[in-house]
Amino acid sequence: MNTLKLREAIFVCLLAPLPSLAQPAIDQNKYYYLVNLENSEVMENPGHKAHHDNRSEAKLISSARKAGDHSQHWKFIRVNDLPNLYKIVNRKYSNYIDVPYGRKNEKESVFGYRNKGGNNQQFYLVAVNNSHYLISSKISGLVLTPIMNNEEHCLYRKEDDKPGGEVNICAHETARYIKQMNLTGERKQKWAIKEIN
Repeated sequence: MNTLKLREAIFVCLLAPLPSLAQPAIDQNKYYYLVNLENSEVMENPGHKAHHDNRSEAKLISSARKAGDHSQHWKFIRVNDLPNLYKIVNRKYSNYIDVPYGRKNEKESVFGYRNKGGNNQQFYLVAVNNSHYLISSKISGLVLTPIMNNEEHCLYRKEDDKPGGEVNICAHETARYIKQMNLTGERKQKWAIKEIN
């Protein structure tokens, strides 16, 4: 199936109402782990070694679950009372999963970023069965996928809206970075939403 057909397929899923059994029972006042089906790792905002305040704006990764680590805890805020469209907020840093500048290209890393209110911070939960979901960007239609990569782990610190003007602290690291990717149906694109007790 080519890329255009995959995108059309996911948009059909997004526009159709989720079956009642497949809708996640999300309490907007609670925090959850986002657990990857392929390796049981969880989504994490690792912060940045050079920037420790509550505005830490780093590339998101997947990593082994660490008890009590608030950088792995996420809250879902429903957008306009739609049943499957959310903003997803990190507990430790109080920032939102964000597609930088609303870019629509595949392999774009997603960041934790302060609330800007844009479509690039809104994500659909698309049920693939009663316990796993795709997390699909409203702005691009691409799905969040951890990809092993050796790249610069960079921090956004400027309000500059021009590409290239936003990054000024980077470190070279190997990690499973969360990127927006075309839908392939692989296990690594599927997430369980587990309440933190």
